[in-house]
Amino acid sequence: MTLAQLEEWGDLSLLQATLLEGDGKIYGKYLINDPERNIDAGYFAVKKNKFSMTFPFSELATVLQGSVTLTNSATGERKTYHPGDSWIIRKGTPIVWETHSAEFIKYYFKVE
Repeated sequence: MTLAQLEEWGDLSLLQATLLEGDGKIYGKYLINDPERNIDAGYFAVKKNKFSMTFPFSELATVLQGSVTLTNSATGERKTYHPGDSWIIRKGTPIVWETHSAEFIKYYFKVE
């Protein structure tokens, strides 16, 4: 999957996120989109940036391209993820994202 294969979805404000550095555009492609059940899955991408958000959903994600450091603002826990690495983030968790590559792409499954 490449950024060119994804659709521009708008900007980080759609995720109730605050842009701290870089480009705030987001890209993606749905593989599952079921609003009645509040679940969706697909690809999500950003260019190099830094932003903060409190997760409005729970998410399981796997990095496909690039690297990102996620910092839990509540606990200070910080971890860097690379292609093949996965995480689970619970709804309501405050996270600072910092991407380290020109493009970052993940596969995700989210539920509200």
